[in-house]
Amino acid sequence: MKGKDNGSDSEVRAGSEGQRPWGNFHVATVVFRRALQLRSGARPRIDPAGHKLGHVAFLEVTAGAIAWEVTPA
Repeated sequence: MKGKDNGSDSEVRAGSEGQRPWGNFHVATVVFRRALQLRSGARPRIDPAGHKLGHVAFLEVTAGAIAWEVTPA
């Protein structure tokens, strides 16, 4: 058995233009996954300026520094 997926190996994909139509749930999911990546050692794409990882992830996603997309199931 592989173990529980903590999300740190997941890929965050898409473009900032994809954020608006999908709503807060999808944005929150992308922010969460990005925060896990940052916690696992990924380099921030914006200046962290002393913020915690969750806030840095939020700033990255809302600034369009992290590309993401929603694909139909």
